Amino acid sequence: MERINREGNDTGEDGHAGKRLLAEKIALHETFTQIVESFVREDGNGADGGFAGKVVRALELVGRHVSADRGYIFEYRFDQGVCNNTFEWCNHGILSQKDGLQGIPLGRVPEWVAAHKEGKALHLPDVRALPPDDYLRMVLDPQEVKSLIVLPMEDQGRFYGFIGFDSIRRRHAYTEDEQMILAKLGDILLGALRRKDMETRLQESEARYRTLVANVPGAIFRCGDDPDRTMDYISGEIGTITGHPPGSFTGTGTGSCTGKRGFAAVIHQEDREEVRERIRQAVEAYRPYMLDYRILHKDGSVRWVRERGRGVYGDRRELLHISGVLFDVTEQKETEEALARSEEKYRSLVENLREVVYRVDRNATLQYVSPNILALSGYRQEEVVGGSLLEHIHPADRGKAMDRLKRDLEDTRSEFECRFFTKDGQTRWISSKSSPVLKNGQVVGFQGASRDITERKRAEEQERFYSTVLMNISDAIVVTDEDFRITHCNRKMEELYGYTRKELLGRRPDLLNAEPEAGEVQEDIYGKVSAGMDYEGESLNLRKDGSTFLCEYKVTPILGEDGTPYAYIGIQRDVTLKRQRERQIEYLSFHDQLTGLYNRRYLEDARTRLDTPRNLPFSIMVLDVNGMKLVNDAFGHDMGDRLLRAVADLVKNACREDDIVARVGGDEFVILLPKTSGEQAESIRNRILKAAAKADLEPVVVSLAVGYGVKTSQEEDILEVQKETDARMYEDKVRYGKTMRSQSMSLILRNINLKHDRERSHAERVSRYCGEIALALGLGHREENDLKTLGAIHDAGKIVIPGEILNKEGELTPEEWEVVRRHPEIGYQLVRNVDEYASLADYVHHHHENWDGTGYPAGLQGEEIPLPSRIVAVADAYEAMTAQKPYGKSRTGEEALEELERCAGTRFDPKVVEAFLRIRQKGSPDRSGPQI
Repeated sequence: MERINREGNDTGEDGHAGKRLLAEKIALHETFTQIVESFVREDGNGADGGFAGKVVRALELVGRHVSADRGYIFEYRFDQGVCNNTFEWCNHGILSQKDGLQGIPLGRVPEWVAAHKEGKALHLPDVRALPPDDYLRMVLDPQEVKSLIVLPMEDQGRFYGFIGFDSIRRRHAYTEDEQMILAKLGDILLGALRRKDMETRLQESEARYRTLVANVPGAIFRCGDDPDRTMDYISGEIGTITGHPPGSFTGTGTGSCTGKRGFAAVIHQEDREEVRERIRQAVEAYRPYMLDYRILHKDGSVRWVRERGRGVYGDRRELLHISGVLFDVTEQKETEEALARSEEKYRSLVENLREVVYRVDRNATLQYVSPNILALSGYRQEEVVGGSLLEHIHPADRGKAMDRLKRDLEDTRSEFECRFFTKDGQTRWISSKSSPVLKNGQVVGFQGASRDITERKRAEEQERFYSTVLMNISDAIVVTDEDFRITHCNRKMEELYGYTRKELLGRRPDLLNAEPEAGEVQEDIYGKVSAGMDYEGESLNLRKDGSTFLCEYKVTPILGEDGTPYAYIGIQRDVTLKRQRERQIEYLSFHDQLTGLYNRRYLEDARTRLDTPRNLPFSIMVLDVNGMKLVNDAFGHDMGDRLLRAVADLVKNACREDDIVARVGGDEFVILLPKTSGEQAESIRNRILKAAAKADLEPVVVSLAVGYGVKTSQEEDILEVQKETDARMYEDKVRYGKTMRSQSMSLILRNINLKHDRERSHAERVSRYCGEIALALGLGHREENDLKTLGAIHDAGKIVIPGEILNKEGELTPEEWEVVRRHPEIGYQLVRNVDEYASLADYVHHHHENWDGTGYPAGLQGEEIPLPSRIVAVADAYEAMTAQKPYGKSRTGEEALEELERCAGTRFDPKVVEAFLRIRQKGSPDRSGPQI
């Protein structure tokens, strides 16, 4: 700009050209002035688009001056490895490229980054000079850019990015002057960006602002632009400065000395017009002001004040009000003698303050520090005076300290916190307030006071630590004040109840209690913790969505120094699942898992507990399931489980509500019948047996052996009564168990007949053929009868074969054959458990063995196979071949005999086949078979 100003004073040979050049330079100067002033004004986000609008307007003003078509600013994001187009101006008719120029990888333009870091500009008068495959060329060609220039934006090693301008309508080589103009614009905009960033980061909270106001040694005010300077607001310090209360100048107090004349009434008459004029000039120029003038104190004395202020403007740049601060600077205006006395008093005061008072020049060189620096840092005055203040500040905080000092250069007070090093190398925290030192209206240095805030910082850090712990602990935490209003809760509390922290704050925990007597419960809690006691318990609590859960909690009072509670902390957790598991474990420890009845452990405990005189007569009943092994062996354990559950249900239904029914063994049940006589026990026994007789659990017969005993006097031993009961049950089992097994076999055979239409006739004919073979082989009458019985029951194991397999038309699948091949084994298990048929069990087991060892289930061969099994095999095969079938074709007797003869020696015993052929050819004998 100095070069521009110098050139503006030169006189060219051509007078008109010189005037034109001068006009251009003046216009350029005004342009830059306009740009700078636009950023000085605090016009918010007004009509000109706020801060971004100012930047774009600046690009436009200078872009038009250098005949560019587009101007822009890019920010380097080295942490992300990209650069972004943050601001853009486009001339009329030029399309915006900003949205498409985001996140450009820095690796694509390394030469730009390197050049900019060295402070060099990049100038391309003709983009066509770039190779066609150059990344930049591929970006610029679609934008129709013909020429461009980009300049780095860097200040004291802090690198922001670059500013650039494009020529699209024509090629343009930027002159040296134009490059200087663009560089100057870049510096201005970089300063504006830094200032904007600083302003954003330095916004203080309302509490901080109030603290600052309270500590400012002056009166803060806000007033209108009227000649009387009517105050909208003025802080209480004005009373010290003028002797008049604040209401005297706002019209809100009593005994106003000025009426409607405002603050102008106390300004010295000789200074009043000058004050008004200088403020007017500053306001109209949209700049801050500072001036000293005299006022008339209430006590009649003349005092000096210093006023710093600035206009505050609206969206249309209209003046809203003037705000500033008034300081009493009377002492600074006194004579040298008075000033010396004042400084001595000040020095004495400083040396006795807890704060360390200091003064530095514009370069942060310490010129004075109060003696108590020794207590704060371990350094003596002479060790630090003359050195840099910044060398004692922690490196991470030096930038912040420099920012604060720069603010002081702008004639503003500041306060900041930072870390510093003591002489012994420790790191401590200080809070410092500083303000500029003025000489002839110029800032020549700074003065301030610092105090040690290390303990406060540690307390804040500890508070953050505990706050973080509380917010992330797995239990729900809630804190209330002394009135039981919630003041804090952690994240788990929000998750547990479904309320947000905002919804819970200020409310009492009562809304979370779902107990029927919630009010009484809460009052009990409040009463005990208010007395300083802990309170632990469980309650049914209520979530926001209406669901409930079992809550385990502990409430602890937080006591003050006087021992009385001033807050309470509650710890809560959802124990619903925990209690459910405990109840489940308790249930399983006393109950049989299969039937749901009580188990032996509970029974023995209950028997002891109930063995009291008031429960006499005390009856004990023992039940055993008949044929349990038969059911498990024949039908599998699933059917056995069904039988046990069925018995448990019918026994429980036959008993009274207070009777205790337990399963104490595999098939054994015990019933405790307190206050039950022998007659009543007999009635219950009959109900049980009647229910068992009616039970429908085919193919299984529900049969029970039951015995009971009665204790009628307290002298009797209950264990002896149970022993007698066991003995009676076993007598009953021996008496009726055999009948039950026989009934079960009859039921099994009947069920087989129901499953398969021809099974009954098949069994009858096989029985008859077995009798014929026995006669042909010359066996005795007993063997003949056994063989006939064997023929009738040999397929008892088919009870496990589903009817759809037994009656299937066509070939069986491999899986179906596996089911069929099991029936000899099942038949064996069934038959051996029935006393009257037990001797035939092995014959049933092997009736599908083949003479050559290819049969099943054991693969026996020859005479290893019992003779009755070989006889049944021949009779069974002949019947199967000649029987009438609903599908396929039956063989004639002659064809069946031929097949038997063909298979003699392989499938069948040759002797048995020969005997059967002989007797069939002679005709069947006429003997009746046994009844099954």
